Amino acid sequence: LEAHALSVDWPEGSYPGDYLIPVGKALAEEFGDKYAAAPESEWLELFRQRAVAAMMEMIREDLALLGIHHDLFSSEAELQSAKKPEAAEAWLREKGLVYDGVLEAPKGKAPPEDWEPVELPLFRSTEFGDDQDRPIKKSDGSWTYFAPDIAYHYDKISRGFDGLIDVFGADHGGYVKRMKAAVSALSDGKTPLDIKLTQLVKLYKNGAPFKMSKRAGTFVTLRDVVDQVGPDVTRFVMLTRKNDAPLDFDFDKVLEQSRENPVFYVQYAHARVCSVLRKAAEAGIAHVVLEKNDDVGGGWYENTYPGAGVDPPSHLYSYSFHPRDWSTHFGKRDEVQAYLREVADTHGLRGRIRFGTEVVGAD
Repeated sequence: LEAHALSVDWPEGSYPGDYLIPVGKALAEEFGDKYAAAPESEWLELFRQRAVAAMMEMIREDLALLGIHHDLFSSEAELQSAKKPEAAEAWLREKGLVYDGVLEAPKGKAPPEDWEPVELPLFRSTEFGDDQDRPIKKSDGSWTYFAPDIAYHYDKISRGFDGLIDVFGADHGGYVKRMKAAVSALSDGKTPLDIKLTQLVKLYKNGAPFKMSKRAGTFVTLRDVVDQVGPDVTRFVMLTRKNDAPLDFDFDKVLEQSRENPVFYVQYAHARVCSVLRKAAEAGIAHVVLEKNDDVGGGWYENTYPGAGVDPPSHLYSYSFHPRDWSTHFGKRDEVQAYLREVADTHGLRGRIRFGTEVVGAD
């Protein structure tokens, strides 16, 4: 409507935002004023599909700014359309892990006035460490939020994934037990699920917090951050805190050119090293890396004990200039060592390494 210069009265609970303006303009260009005075029933589903597609494209583009690319985005609507929740329920019922029962009234407080005992399909999550069995359907027959999540993980496990990682907001901590129970049931306990609870990022500018509100339409997107400070700074700052620790992102500090700014200091050190190598090459001085072992790899070359492997996800052991399609989420020693050999061979590093030479002192 705003694209047609018409006034808009935002309904209570709406989420306005400037990022929606290009979507509205695109719809206006495609359909003209065809739906300007039409009832909601005529345009809602069509506009929803267009808006979702536009938002997904924006998400892909924003992630690409940080060098993050997903092979597949899964849609809850597509899962439901493909009857995945029904398939997951049928599989669990066959195993005796879904039954029809009545939930107990909420404990510790009086039940809501509209509460009544209703028979619902329940997942036996207590058999896998949860506090209570969980409904997968509501009293009106529609799926609960939990059911599509079960279906999504059922689909992942059916496609042969041997390790799963979920990223939840910190306010979803109560969801962890039931989700772990579901994955354990769906995989017969064979597929580990690692759930990362992520705290909020607080943005600061000019020494004051930037207050954001979805309802007021005042918030900063990932693209806004990257446009201001760049992808390298954004990635560095995000990685300086564990995902379960709050992060204060101060725009002024991360752009400050001083030793107090770790981002600048790392970039400065890298620039100095590159400068030294460049000047050495100009002077005809070849630089040599001394390595006490007979091959590259360092600790991965030396440690051959059974089960040796990485603790963080394998992709964190990949160089951005030489990515790898790891065979598992947590690579074992032999694969890490093979990767480091591959990097050395591909980028011509072996010719600059003197193997079997240990530095014991320097004058």
